[in-house]
Amino acid sequence: SKVFVFAPLPANQQVLRRLCDLNPNLPIELVSAAVGNADGLVRLKVMADTSMGKLATSLFQATAAPVTEIEVTIRQVDTLVEKKEFPPPNIIKVDVEGAEVEVLNGATGVLRAFRPLIFLEAHSAMLEQECSKKLTQLDYKIQRLESNLRNDEHTRHLVCIPA
Repeated sequence: SKVFVFAPLPANQQVLRRLCDLNPNLPIELVSAAVGNADGLVRLKVMADTSMGKLATSLFQATAAPVTEIEVTIRQVDTLVEKKEFPPPNIIKVDVEGAEVEVLNGATGVLRAFRPLIFLEAHSAMLEQECSKKLTQLDYKIQRLESNLRNDEHTRHLVCIPA
């Protein structure tokens, strides 16, 4: 097996390249791109913690001011698999700072056809609802790992199992 890590932020790419250099036997491939529901270029807001970024169109933490914006490549999982650039995934981990629904929308074909297990970090109650609705429609069972959350903006960790 191989792990494909999508990292659009230069600071994260640098850390991941160092990890790969120090561990050449790990089956990790770094992909310098964001994942979403389009193929092309998008604006990415780089936050004060430069390891954090979000799509410029994201409503997640709308009042948080970015340090800067950069243009990055964005890819759909469906396109990557359809064009045979990547093999169909067995497991998908989604931690995309508010773009969770966009990632799922760009992977609908793969989710239907290949039924990967999904570990998803939903960054609000609203995003948990939207992602759960989408995945339930795709015949996934959703389990939240946290039992008590302090507020609607608290991050939720979901395990999404194909039925």
